[in-house]
Amino acid sequence: MNFIKRLLGLPRNLYPQELDEAQGLYRLVNGERFKWIQIKNNTALIPGGQKLAEQKEAIVKLLEEKWLEYLKNLLGRLGYPMGSNLSLDLRTGKVYKIGEVNPQQQPVEVKR
Repeated sequence: MNFIKRLLGLPRNLYPQELDEAQGLYRLVNGERFKWIQIKNNTALIPGGQKLAEQKEAIVKLLEEKWLEYLKNLLGRLGYPMGSNLSLDLRTGKVYKIGEVNPQQQPVEVKR
């Protein structure tokens, strides 16, 4: 079905390779967020902890912005037009329009 959609230029879901890449980037962002939260909550135990927490926060914000930029570009390559309200199920690679039923889990929401 994705092959036919691609031939016709219609929006499609993620291929397994695209899903692997998206999941990897998502794990990277979450890993850095986890480190930042741990540093932020334990600044007294770390020399220069407050400054390190501020630096980590800036890094996490940058990674989150790049993650959303990556998703927007990916959805564009998949054929979804700008202005589409979409959510992506990172377990299956299925793209949903906001408001469409997704019984699997809470998706990552992206305004393209």
